[in-house]
Amino acid sequence: SFDSTFTNFVRRNGVQGPRLDLHPMLTYYTSPGGVLEGAAWVGYRQRLYDAYGGDGPSGFNDSGIPDVGASLSSTFSRVYDTEWGNLKKVKHTIIPEVSYSFLPQQDQDDLPFFDYNDRLVAQNMISYSLTNYLTGKYLSADTPASYRDLAYFRISQGYEFGGTRRDVLTLVDDQRPFTDVRLEARLYPTERLSF
Repeated sequence: SFDSTFTNFVRRNGVQGPRLDLHPMLTYYTSPGGVLEGAAWVGYRQRLYDAYGGDGPSGFNDSGIPDVGASLSSTFSRVYDTEWGNLKKVKHTIIPEVSYSFLPQQDQDDLPFFDYNDRLVAQNMISYSLTNYLTGKYLSADTPASYRDLAYFRISQGYEFGGTRRDVLTLVDDQRPFTDVRLEARLYPTERLSF
């Protein structure tokens, strides 16, 4: 896979200029024994700058940093019979997952500072999550069976072995190794309405 962004920072005061962020990644997927699903990845994040103005570094700058990780998960599901109008069956799927990610510590003081994407925080983190899906099977006399997602819920948390991490509400926290608990939920009460 390959992710990239290009941003041209224009400001009245302070450092200005373009930033190109390139992040290619190679991922290997496996399913040992048919019960577990695994993935391992290696990537390289290259940032290129041409900064001017302000008090920071000017001219062309670049920084490359590798990142690696792996994940292991499994999928469990069960189908329940229902008699709620055309909704005849509901499938509940649970996916527990454990993942690991590593990003080495690197001095980035010689790079311009446009935003916090210019200062990557080292990572040596294990994360765990539990994901739930509810899928409905709809049957009626005059149409073929149709399937629709009804709900999605995921709870996750990470543990940073190095103790320094960045969260949504904390730019850098070196006091607590556990990340914020993250909750994601989506509900689909009707075919055209989601929350």
